[in-house]
Amino acid sequence: MANPTDRQKYIDAISLSADYVLGANPSGMIYVTGLGSRHTEYPLHFDSDASIRAGGEAAPGISVFGPVGAVPARVYYDFGLNTFYPSFPQQPIMLRYADLPSFVRTNEFSVHETMAPNAELLGVLYGLGK
Repeated sequence: MANPTDRQKYIDAISLSADYVLGANPSGMIYVTGLGSRHTEYPLHFDSDASIRAGGEAAPGISVFGPVGAVPARVYYDFGLNTFYPSFPQQPIMLRYADLPSFVRTNEFSVHETMAPNAELLGVLYGLGK
């Protein structure tokens, strides 16, 4: 068991990480579908895409990658890139996010890189409250 000072450091780090994912970040965006009033709406997820096309919403609870340093030079990024002012590469790095289906790098997710760590993160915080 960690001493109380070390334990508090871990709790602080976990809390800051959760704060970021849940909207305490420069864009004010929650990078989990279905949470809060300003969350990602277009994860790269086939079932969510079908639901959205039918007038519904994305599956809840998907944790997307979020902001990225750069996007590849692919034609499907052009529409989104042309909407940024200043341009995407001139944005502060934590604002380099577009909630568009064509922005694969920002709206992709994986179980081992985003879903499981966020579930563990929030589970630990939930357990601390008991």
